[in-house]
Amino acid sequence: MGGEHSSTSGRLHLHDDVSSLESEWEQLARDSGAPPFMEPGWIAAWWEAFGRGNLLILAHRRGGRLTGVLPLVRRGALLASPTNWHTPEYGPAFEHPTDAAALARGVFEQGFRRLRLSFLDSGSIALGELREAARAAGRDPAERVKERSPYIATDGDWEAYWRGRSSNHRSGIGRLRRRLGERGTVSVEIVKGGDGLPERLREAFEIEGSGWKGEKGSAILARPETRRFYERVARWAAVRGILRLAFLRLDEEPIAVHISLEANGRYLMLKPGFDPGFAKLGPGKLLDREMVERTFTEGLESFEFLGADDSYKLTWTDRCRDRIEFQAFSRSPAGAVDRLVQIRGRALARRLLALRRR
Repeated sequence: MGGEHSSTSGRLHLHDDVSSLESEWEQLARDSGAPPFMEPGWIAAWWEAFGRGNLLILAHRRGGRLTGVLPLVRRGALLASPTNWHTPEYGPAFEHPTDAAALARGVFEQGFRRLRLSFLDSGSIALGELREAARAAGRDPAERVKERSPYIATDGDWEAYWRGRSSNHRSGIGRLRRRLGERGTVSVEIVKGGDGLPERLREAFEIEGSGWKGEKGSAILARPETRRFYERVARWAAVRGILRLAFLRLDEEPIAVHISLEANGRYLMLKPGFDPGFAKLGPGKLLDREMVERTFTEGLESFEFLGADDSYKLTWTDRCRDRIEFQAFSRSPAGAVDRLVQIRGRALARRLLALRRR
């Protein structure tokens, strides 16, 4: 444990490991409806697989009760979020907006030259409080959209939604389903845990990495740390009751998969994949269709594709959630250099990349 600071509405404590407040943090996240990516199980899995530097967890308490948590990472002069491209969303778990405000102020009490928090939701209370805290602390903030993640609002009627898709989209999927059915028995299996989980995870990882992802090196099995992360997330999520491994099977053989979570009324697709040997039969599209319909019929609020706004996702929806990278810099000569490099340097890099592609 690091230390303790008082605030106008409670006290801020500093921790350097998840286990020191894990049970309280988990209860707070569940009670507040925070996304699973803000729960201690997710953060512990991420830190074990990808962590470097020093973990710094801000914990806010009122009346001795935990009411807000925000994990951070310190790497030299940089204070950052414990996130990477495997992180769909980042932010604090908190009970009340005053707790989010206290955590935001606490961030700017930590003594850094540069702050970088990635994958904040563009409409979140936390982002607004960080903006206010940055101004109050005399820091220069900067924001950019880091990722746009498509989603489908599924609180309506499936048939009405499906009729709203283009005729080409609907007829194309229907044709693929008939062609696949001519090859054998098609079924969908959803695994939530159990004794067979290790074998199902092996199947899921092999399918996910069997196509272009494996060739590109972005598949789960491409790096040992990535495999460790998803294995630990899956074990934690199974115990938590939110794991969903969805398989499309042809005569019992898996040909497509969703590695997903289901929490707070949201279906969260972490990693999809399909067997490239069946690419012409569109198993990935067919599994997407099955799981989108299931999200409607199960009465969930949304189907979240997560990740970037890839073209195949946008055939299903035109709605996206903006994930923001929030930065703040000291008003010192070194801070001015940091800001110039981070803001102008990236813009220059994008222009140079565009020129190379011409």
